[in-house]
This record gives sequence, structure tokens and C-alpha cells, in this order.
Amino acid sequence: MDNANEVTNVQAAGGRTREDVPNAFVISSVDETIFVDGVDTFHFTMTPPPNSGDFSFWAGHWPSTVSCPPGGPPPCTVVGNPAVLPGENTVAVYTGWIHAVGEPNGTYVFRYTVHGTLNGTPVDLEASSKAIVMTD
Repeated sequence: MDNANEVTNVQAAGGRTREDVPNAFVISSVDETIFVDGVDTFHFTMTPPPNSGDFSFWAGHWPSTVSCPPGGPPPCTVVGNPAVLPGENTVAVYTGWIHAVGEPNGTYVFRYTVHGTLNGTPVDLEASSKAIVMTD
């Protein structure tokens, strides 16, 4: 993701974490749809920390925010929503795929829909992988 929005004065705007920075794209979830030979075959919805749900094993795969409790000393254990800052070019989440026994062979295309907000306005972004041929 390339957040080409303008960088603002973060301190003047009160940004204390990634998700609080003006013009940051705050990620709420990512839908991953996997097409095999053009057919919608697998579908997953990944939710980032702090509400990782079924994909908690990928909790460290997001550009997350961790801060200290308000007015409290460390440890800094408050986990916020991941966000892509203005001027930043990074991935929303990274995942992996192992072609397992029993999965169909063919041409796979991975499509991602990243759901989030920009300055409080809902935004959906889409991207697809190149075609990948998988065989036994």
C-alpha cells in the first residue's frame, strides 16, 4: 500500500499512535479470495490486532500500533489498530500459502480487499496477485 496523502503536523493534530495520525489509512480487516482456474475457491477474512480472532497466529503480520496506557508507566501493552501513515509504502498484512495435499491444482490468483478508514471515512482497497500455477 502506498499512502500518498499529505503528511501533516502530527503533534499539532494530536496524533499519538499510528491510527491517530491525520491522513493515516486505518485497517479494520482484509478479505482474501483465492481463485483457482477463475473459480472462487477459498475465502478468508483476517482481522488485525487487537481483535485478531481466528487468525491470531498472524497477529505480528500487520503494521500495528502499541502504546503505553494513558498516564501509566511501561510496560506499553495497549494494542491499537494497524495503520499506513501518510507518505508510507508498506504492506497491509503479509500472509503465506502452502499448496497442500488435496487442494486443487491449477492457476491460482489471490485477491485482497483491504477495509479501513481514512480520516473516519470508510475506504476499501483491492489488489490481486499475478497468476501462480500450482501442481503436485
